[in-house]
Amino acid sequence: MAITDREIARRLAPPKTDTDRMAMKARVSEAAVELGQLVHQLMPNSTEEGQVLEHLEAAVARAHVGIDRSYSPPGEPHRSITDLSLDNFSRQDLPIPDQQ
Repeated sequence: MAITDREIARRLAPPKTDTDRMAMKARVSEAAVELGQLVHQLMPNSTEEGQVLEHLEAAVARAHVGIDRSYSPPGEPHRSITDLSLDNFSRQDLPIPDQQ
């Protein structure tokens, strides 16, 4: 199936959340959609296009998670990623890139 600009926008759209985080995630997604559409224009229907979009999706998802993890509601002190508990963290949680 050939990919379209609409499909790119759908795949990189921010998930629904509260208004503050939604605005931050939308900024990330809008930038990613712009890059995704540029890649689509420059190398349509190529293997590389598919790979770039796949990795772009993963990068956007990680950015959205990063926003969730570091978000502090207005009026509360900013918390950093180091403030979070790593009790339930394991290497299994990390994405492993394809080895080629």
